[in-house]
Amino acid sequence: MVTGISFAIFLLSFVLGVIGGSLHLFLLLTISLTVASLSFILTALTIDKNSKQIKKPFRGRPMTVFRVVMLFLGAGCLLISSLYLMDVPTYVSGDYQKVEGVPSNIKHSKSTRTNPGGGVDVTIQDYTFQLNLDYPMKEIKGQRFTIHFLPHSSWVVDYHIEDLD
Repeated sequence: MVTGISFAIFLLSFVLGVIGGSLHLFLLLTISLTVASLSFILTALTIDKNSKQIKKPFRGRPMTVFRVVMLFLGAGCLLISSLYLMDVPTYVSGDYQKVEGVPSNIKHSKSTRTNPGGGVDVTIQDYTFQLNLDYPMKEIKGQRFTIHFLPHSSWVVDYHIEDLD
C-alpha cells in the first residue's frame, strides 16, 4: 500500500517537475524534484521483494537488485535537488548573485526540451549561462550583459542586455 502511494506521489511530482522546468518556475521545480526523489527512495525501501504480487522470476535477488538501483537513482536525484534547495533562501530573499560584462564567448547551444530552437551559451567572468534569447547572434555580440543568478544551481533569474532591452 505504501509502495503504491509513494510511487503515485513520485509520478505526480515528476510531472510537476517537468512543468516547472519547462516554464522556468524555480520553486515548483525545486519542490517537485525533492518530493519525487524522496518518494522514489521510499518506494525502493518499501517494496516487498518476496511479495506474491510480483511474478516468481522477479522475486528475491532480482527484486533486491531493482530496489538498490531505485535507491541509488533516488539518492542521485536528491543530491541534485539539494543544489536547488540550498538556493531557496536566496531566491526568496531576492539576494541574487550578479555578473556584468561583455561576454568572452557566445555560441548557439543545442535544442533542449525547454527550448526546442536552442539557446545561447554566454560566458562572462568564467560563468557560463544558457539563455533563451530572441535576438540574432550578430546583434548580441559585443553587448554588455547583466545576469542575476542563484549561486548553487546557477539558475538564471533574469538578465538584461544593454541597448537591446
